[in-house]
Amino acid sequence: MNDPMTIRLDIPARYPSLNILDACLTEMLGQLEELSNPGITINDIRVAVQEACISIVSHADPHQPDGRIAVTLTLHERDRSLVVELCDTGCPIDVAGASLAVPDPETIPDPSFGLFLLHALMDDVTYEPQPGNNTWRLVKHLT
Repeated sequence: MNDPMTIRLDIPARYPSLNILDACLTEMLGQLEELSNPGITINDIRVAVQEACISIVSHADPHQPDGRIAVTLTLHERDRSLVVELCDTGCPIDVAGASLAVPDPETIPDPSFGLFLLHALMDDVTYEPQPGNNTWRLVKHLT
């Protein structure tokens, strides 16, 4: 495998389209050799990426029928990391007040649980809301 492998997608910001991203991500990670706990690691990444995309679809683009998510998946074989960038042009998500502490399952406020999952499953999570261009950047170090 050449280093790095990059795949770019431009998908509709709709729930059914997230299956395309999930399939692509699963196939990309399936090409990695010597991944410790591959089933758990791949599933953790899939859940985190899906959670970020669900936030985009449900919060950032609910009133934009033509909303899109620009996705860049970059697998760095040498340093064994995956970088997922998700960009949308919808409304920014207000994550400033959300807690990253382990939430009480009985009183999980939206979007706190999703943010908790992102930070629990990935090694680095950043969100940069800007007018007309919101970007999530998720990084997972693959050991």
